[in-house]
Amino acid sequence: MKPYIFQNEIKLVLNCFKKIKYELNSTFDIHTKTLICSNIELLLNYCNRFYSRQFITRELINTNVVNQLDLVLYQYFESNQPEE
Repeated sequence: MKPYIFQNEIKLVLNCFKKIKYELNSTFDIHTKTLICSNIELLLNYCNRFYSRQFITRELINTNVVNQLDLVLYQYFESNQPEE
């Protein structure tokens, strides 16, 4: 992952925390609870996105490795080596 993307993700998460903190420290009104819940939901959605992305990235990398292993195994079993 590129460093600037990681830095942007950190900013997004910290921004969610700042908004939640702002609401908690402000005067409560009829919208406070909704805004806090919305920001918590947003934070959790970002967390899900970042968590899921690591598996997509690994899957692409692992697919190449698995394909290479498949090829090596196929070549091995198609050769005379297993009989020897």
